Amino acid sequence: MIRNAFDLATPTPRRSGTSSGAQTAALYGPIPELTERFNDLVLRHADDNGELPDRQAVEAAEIAHKLYQLHDSEADHYRRLSLEHREGRRSR
Repeated sequence: MIRNAFDLATPTPRRSGTSSGAQTAALYGPIPELTERFNDLVLRHADDNGELPDRQAVEAAEIAHKLYQLHDSEADHYRRLSLEHREGRRSR
């Protein structure tokens, strides 16, 4: 397993009247929390070669799979919006 595979900086939400924690949760859902859990797990338990013990490897794989599903569903949402937008322009 690659160490820090999901160690990406969380995008900074735009400022408005709400607290940044609530705004981040509204914009990104559980993605930042899952990313933090994954990074913590890998940094805490990986050896010098980036390998995890079996139990932690299974947990890391489950978290990575959840992150994949969340990103995939978000990508599908934006693909649908883009397609609807393009179809709307063609029908005019």
